[in-house]
Amino acid sequence: MGLNLDSVVRGDVRRYLTDVYLYAEKLPAHQSVVASKLQSINIITAMLSARLIDVVAAQSGSRIFTEHELQVNEIKLAATVQRHIDELLKLDLPKDQVAKIRKVNTKFSFVKKSLINYDDITPYFLVHRNIMTIGDLLKGTSQAIAGS
Repeated sequence: MGLNLDSVVRGDVRRYLTDVYLYAEKLPAHQSVVASKLQSINIITAMLSARLIDVVAAQSGSRIFTEHELQVNEIKLAATVQRHIDELLKLDLPKDQVAKIRKVNTKFSFVKKSLINYDDITPYFLVHRNIMTIGDLLKGTSQAIAGS
């Protein structure tokens, strides 16, 4: 039961993340375009990272995903993150916020392939660490925008 409990919990989390993603897809855009893009980048990168670590922990590759969970398209999500980053970089934001978004872009570019391809050998600690740093950078950027 002990080892099975681990897979049961991961399965529940996987279903929950899929449900959150599908629910968020139906919500109207946030009022602030910049805040909405920052929030989207943060949520998507965290979800992709969690899915990657889940797949690795299962030792079965992407075969662990149910039909419901396969509704999440990692390639589409990564493209959405990249599009949001590119759009934010084109806006007339303060220099310090642009610098943070550029750092997010660099870190996301470094981990993107690992987040969408579960068959490659991946330094999972580096992926997780970069995703955590992206979250920290976005948190600081969104707080600065909220204060403006």
